[in-house]
Amino acid sequence: MKKKTILVAAIAVMLVAALVVGGTLAYFTDKDNATNTFTVGNVKIKLDESNVNDPNGARVTSNEYTGVLPGIQYKKDPVVTNTGKNDAYVRAVVTIENGMNWLGFYYDKASTFPQVDAFEKLICNKLGKGWEIVSFKNVMSTQDHPTSDTVVTLKYTGVLKSGEATSAMFENVMLPAKMTTSDITTRVAQNGVFHIDVVAQAIQADGFATWDDAFKAFDAAQK
Repeated sequence: MKKKTILVAAIAVMLVAALVVGGTLAYFTDKDNATNTFTVGNVKIKLDESNVNDPNGARVTSNEYTGVLPGIQYKKDPVVTNTGKNDAYVRAVVTIENGMNWLGFYYDKASTFPQVDAFEKLICNKLGKGWEIVSFKNVMSTQDHPTSDTVVTLKYTGVLKSGEATSAMFENVMLPAKMTTSDITTRVAQNGVFHIDVVAQAIQADGFATWDDAFKAFDAAQK
């Protein structure tokens, strides 16, 4: 059975940083539309990955993959760099478009509801040093949100010091080898394209005893 060549866009889309001042969470005061980077105070991060079209070129904030086939590994290695003056706690949110519809193909039966190990198979069972999976959820489609996405939150353990970078969250991604032309066109891609989006978030480490305390405050301020 033939497998259809498809166009896949995988994008590192947004960087978010927050700063705690005087016990309250200060919101974004600047936005760089060109790079989708948000900065506040002295907490600033950069998210980038290898340029798949020019392996020897500078790292980029997004990639587009063409002619993608199931069962083949493709380079995707998101890295967060602390470019601000303050040490920070960091996390990343990975959204797999229509993941509920096709991650089950990593199992023996395609109908199996996607679980956390499906994400591990997507990233070729290699989570980067210092990164941990802290949550995994499937988001049902609605009228306002027509895709059934899978959302995975990753924790970078410890504190990312000013001027330092994390290890890559993962190195490669791979679509399930058992997928067919029909599977791809009906379950994965809309108009021949789907996205794997990565959002990096950071909050200053000073004033928080743990990563959990810091992002509890971060999340509370978003409500």
